[in-house]
Amino acid sequence: MLLNRILLPFNLGQSGDPLASVAFSLAKRFGAELECLFPQPPLTWGVSYPNEALPPSAVEELLERARRTAEAAREQAQAHYEAWRVTYPGVESHFRAAEGHINDIVAHRARIADLTVFAPATSEKEAAFWRFVRDGALLSSGRPSLLVPPASAHEGLGQTVVIGWNDSIEVARAIAAARPFLTTAKRVRLVSVGGDDDTREGLADVKAVLERGRPAVETDIIASKGSVVETLMAETEKAEGGLLVIGAYSHWRWREWAFGGVTEHLLQNTRVPVLMVH
Repeated sequence: MLLNRILLPFNLGQSGDPLASVAFSLAKRFGAELECLFPQPPLTWGVSYPNEALPPSAVEELLERARRTAEAAREQAQAHYEAWRVTYPGVESHFRAAEGHINDIVAHRARIADLTVFAPATSEKEAAFWRFVRDGALLSSGRPSLLVPPASAHEGLGQTVVIGWNDSIEVARAIAAARPFLTTAKRVRLVSVGGDDDTREGLADVKAVLERGRPAVETDIIASKGSVVETLMAETEKAEGGLLVIGAYSHWRWREWAFGGVTEHLLQNTRVPVLMVH
């Protein structure tokens, strides 16, 4: 499977330019179309109403002010996009602005994309936006997502692919979604954090399948270095052009929220690019 369409949701925060660098680079590498999506919340969300009742004319004035603010933001977002087009030539791309619930907008556009690129919710100012994007792309689209921390370099991304394997539906989907990267990677590592003879047998089965479409795949059972997620990130960090591939929310989502888990930790703290599918 090739990447034919990549979705880049963005806002006017600091994470936009680093994400654009990754998204445009991948679109150029795979010959994909890139959609730069600027989702905006409903107009009424930006209106602060006083406690006392207002006459209709005052309400309309507040709404008109919110419309002007939203329009100015759209114009600024399109200017960002036009600057990216100049910086990253040779990519088929377009700009789309949409108003509504951000998670619904992103989910709708992500369902017709092969990959959605988004940032972790690390900045307090941007955290709410990226949580909405995450919910739409990762939980409501059925399509793969690429989580990219701000410091990631786009050049060489995916030269080494590290697959965090366990015998789950989510990991099977993630491996299938990673095929474009697996096909072009210089090195593929299929690893399990801890395991037994059954784990080793499972790794061997997946290795045999993957090697039908590419050269040698390395398999390894590695000892945990503090936690599963920290171990997988450490393995990916030391690899050239490392990309981590995992299944998202292999456990119930409420359990990860309450007790912590691999997906929640990565969504907030990842130091490496992560390809994930739920």
